[in-house]
Amino acid sequence: LDRLVALTDSSHDQATRGCAAHLLSRIPGQQAENRIRELFNDPDKHVNKVATLVLLRKNDAAAVERAIGLWKDPETGDNDRNEIILAFPSAMAAENMHLYEEALCRDGMDGPARAHAINIIGMIGSLESLEKIEPCFETEQNPELVAFFDAAKAAVIARHQAQP
Repeated sequence: LDRLVALTDSSHDQATRGCAAHLLSRIPGQQAENRIRELFNDPDKHVNKVATLVLLRKNDAAAVERAIGLWKDPETGDNDRNEIILAFPSAMAAENMHLYEEALCRDGMDGPARAHAINIIGMIGSLESLEKIEPCFETEQNPELVAFFDAAKAAVIARHQAQP
């Protein structure tokens, strides 16, 4: 633990620091958690992004806010957006459905992130969500994602029809 904490020091390059922060997340205990929370406010964008993703997986409200800000930032790449979608707390998905809708319509999102977004929409999405994402699937080339979308669409429609 002490070695990993030492590798997060600002005297190391950002890649080393980010990797050490990620590895710290795998170690239970308050000392690791405290260091990750410190890194959440680190001046290095890469390091605080890694800490944000770590805390996002722990349903941290401040990390959710920062992740939404990262999502909106035009400089955020698709690899980081993939991580945000995969790490975003399902308990907070309903209030942030736009992230999942946008993920499904972004060309650069990878298959697992898009499949996760489809799953979330299938579980809690609305007819409005379907209207937003359906055009994105008209030209979808991945047959598995199309089938997954069709199943999610059926679930949303069934849930809507079952409402009084």
